[in-house]
Amino acid sequence: MRAGAMAVIAGVASLTAARAAESPISPPAVATAPDWLRKPSAEDLQRYWPADSRGVDGRAVISCIVTSRGSLDDCKVTSEVPTGHGSGGAALLLAPSFLMRPMTRDGVAVGGAQVNIPINFKSGGPIPAGLYPANPNPTMQVALTLAWAQTPTAADMSAAFPRQSVGGVASWHVVLLCGVSGKGTLENCHSTSEHPSGHGFAKAALGLVKDFRVTGDAAPKGVRDLRVQVPFDFRDPNQGAPPAEIVAPEWLVAPDSKMAGKLFPPEAAKAGFKTGIATLACAVTHEGRLVDCTVAGESPAGLGFGRSALAVAAVMVMNPWTAQGLPVDGARLRLPIRLNLAQEPPATSRPPSP
Repeated sequence: MRAGAMAVIAGVASLTAARAAESPISPPAVATAPDWLRKPSAEDLQRYWPADSRGVDGRAVISCIVTSRGSLDDCKVTSEVPTGHGSGGAALLLAPSFLMRPMTRDGVAVGGAQVNIPINFKSGGPIPAGLYPANPNPTMQVALTLAWAQTPTAADMSAAFPRQSVGGVASWHVVLLCGVSGKGTLENCHSTSEHPSGHGFAKAALGLVKDFRVTGDAAPKGVRDLRVQVPFDFRDPNQGAPPAEIVAPEWLVAPDSKMAGKLFPPEAAKAGFKTGIATLACAVTHEGRLVDCTVAGESPAGLGFGRSALAVAAVMVMNPWTAQGLPVDGARLRLPIRLNLAQEPPATSRPPSP
């Protein structure tokens, strides 16, 4: 089963994997609202002007989660005016150009704050040459992320960190825009965002492009020119950076319907329960697999939900590169998994034979 299809598994049992960020936490003692550190420039707005709305004003609102690093994740379009002219999609493409000061709890930066961001596209100026085709190609599409078969590792990221910047600012953020070849490699990449700029991090990101491979046929039907935004979150290897924070994992593989009937614990069904939840604590490999999982809690307890959740985790695979711009290897993840006993369809009586 592909990413995003994790919500409900049909069969005798159904399963929902909730986001780790949604685990219950106590209210923060001290919290500050996030505010802007960086916004898209006028050139950024021109670069991603909606292809179907040249010369037409547009407005979109996107809703995003702020990570503990201040970048935006899990963005969705909540409104678009006028509809169907691409303002929403263009606003999503601008998301990597934003950087916010994250919410804090007792003075420590934490992820999870939700923000709504209005973006206005105002006409009145020429489109800079080379930033977007004068006659937009309907077979071109820009993706915010793809299913990755191969990405740089955490060690690769540390090795690419420019030596002259070691000991300086703790992190740098770069976004590349790349084409995708028929072989699944990245090509014709250039930097669209570098913060702070002028320290060699865009060049470092370009040096890592060779380590990316896309899974299968990434281009949707009818799209001949597929491009993708690839974020990079460089962290100073000498400052003891923590493992990648996985705010909203994108699942590439999840249990299929054949396995679903074996997931709901029989002892729970026998006891009359129709739902249960278990929370796992797992490590993540470079390939996005969950390993060394332990049961951190289950409800109801002692009826096999932890065991079933471990069986689920054994087949799950997440996208190995996060939307924030980090490889997932070395990350730890708390994953709540809920299992629901599917309702059997009501029996239908046959009409009497004539």
